[in-house]
Amino acid sequence: MHLVETMMQIQKSIGELTADVRNMKATLDSHGKKIDRISHIIFAAAAVVTVLVAIVGFIANQTSWDDIRGLLESALKSG
Repeated sequence: MHLVETMMQIQKSIGELTADVRNMKATLDSHGKKIDRISHIIFAAAAVVTVLVAIVGFIANQTSWDDIRGLLESALKSG
């Protein structure tokens, strides 16, 4: 009888371990989806910053520094 009880306890423990592993896998899958979403957001933000830097650089290249200084001074005086 002792052998049967021991085998039943082992079977119960294996069942619990199997359930825990399934729960861990589901949790990891969920975290993976969150990480993917965050990486997409970071990529989009980097793309937006790159475009803005390119636009500002183009405008600065087309405009003389004296014009930029004059615009900034007038904006500061009016503000």
